[in-house]
Amino acid sequence: MSHPPVHRFRRSLLVICAVFAAGPLAAADLEDLLHPDKLAKHLKAREDQKPVLAGHVQRLRQTIADYQWERGKQTCEARLWQAHRIRPDIRELRELRKNTRKAVDAILDTLKTGLDPKQTGRLQKLLKKDGNILDLPVSETPFSHINNTPLFPQFQTEARAYSVTLPGSPSSNDTWTYADYLRTWTVRGYIPTQRPIDAISREQAIETSHPGMQVRTMSGRSRARVVNSPLLLAATLMVPDLGRAEAELLWDYYARESEDRKTAWAHYRTQNRLDDAVLVRLKLSTPFAEGYLSLDRWIIYLEDSEGTGYEPVQVDQGAFYPLETLEISLPGREAEVTDVFGTYYPYIPGHKERIYLEAPARIVYAGHEKLLKLFFPGKTYQGQPVVTEKTEYLKLIVQSQEDEFGRAELIWDLKPRKPGAPNKDRE
Repeated sequence: MSHPPVHRFRRSLLVICAVFAAGPLAAADLEDLLHPDKLAKHLKAREDQKPVLAGHVQRLRQTIADYQWERGKQTCEARLWQAHRIRPDIRELRELRKNTRKAVDAILDTLKTGLDPKQTGRLQKLLKKDGNILDLPVSETPFSHINNTPLFPQFQTEARAYSVTLPGSPSSNDTWTYADYLRTWTVRGYIPTQRPIDAISREQAIETSHPGMQVRTMSGRSRARVVNSPLLLAATLMVPDLGRAEAELLWDYYARESEDRKTAWAHYRTQNRLDDAVLVRLKLSTPFAEGYLSLDRWIIYLEDSEGTGYEPVQVDQGAFYPLETLEISLPGREAEVTDVFGTYYPYIPGHKERIYLEAPARIVYAGHEKLLKLFFPGKTYQGQPVVTEKTEYLKLIVQSQEDEFGRAELIWDLKPRKPGAPNKDRE
């Protein structure tokens, strides 16, 4: 039996190693549509096609940027919380998105006319990638919106902020944007459907009813808990730095109600009682009846790190308004079940199986939202600010009047720390 020469074997081995060392080709993303060089590489464009592609990409970017600017301006928190409470019209936002989508499709259709069949096929595959082209990052805008729906990726119940005095004056920090301050001083949470003392998990139920079984959860159910919650919460502590940034944004990009910037800032401070109260802006959202947004159902108060509680001295309530309907995918919840002693079929000690505690589902989520301005006392009985540099944290507590649900604690960590990069939303 003949054998291949050794040098030929070594040469083949070198080729195989080289292929694996190079690694797989980078997968194309939908975002490549907005980068001329990446799109040209993905389509395997000829040199004469590249300038034309670059022109189409520039028109795509401008169309999407214009859409994101207008949507951002209409839904910005600074606009929502003013005295006149201008709500974004859901129908107008849908129409804006629909018209922008038509404009984007027209640009893509024109782009396809300059491609050969193989290039068109590559473009179609790229367009089928996950995501929506209208939501791809194109350019930053000065606007920011607090997402208080189950689609928000991280409901963190504590904000790592910094030491402040309330009431107080803005700091000299001018490196942060309005969005930076809003992210730093906003905490999101939800009311659990059960109190912890009443909650018996599916895992505990299986282990109780089947002695000798051990259950280990393989995937979480945080989104399911949020979806089933009777009340989603987004609380923003209005510190002077955030107030100043918001007032500046309103002056720069919205209709002006004052003659000069200084007067506008003074009016903003008075309107939001920044000099004599501690203001918490609270968004309440529910997928249930509007009655779940009634303050008669909830106890809301503020507590500092010394354990002193404060009730609101003034509450400004906004009107109910409908939320935009969402389609939400719930991944389900898997668990690994171990028959420790072989008590159950197939009677093998240590036998493991995976089961669904909750099956995957796709649901339609709709509901209502309400805005509350909660004004808490700004001074102690001794006339000192309620929040000083010695205050380690503030905690907003929301709990049910009827005790049928759990309670939420939203915390701002106020420990002194060195100035650094602003907080970012965790995806």
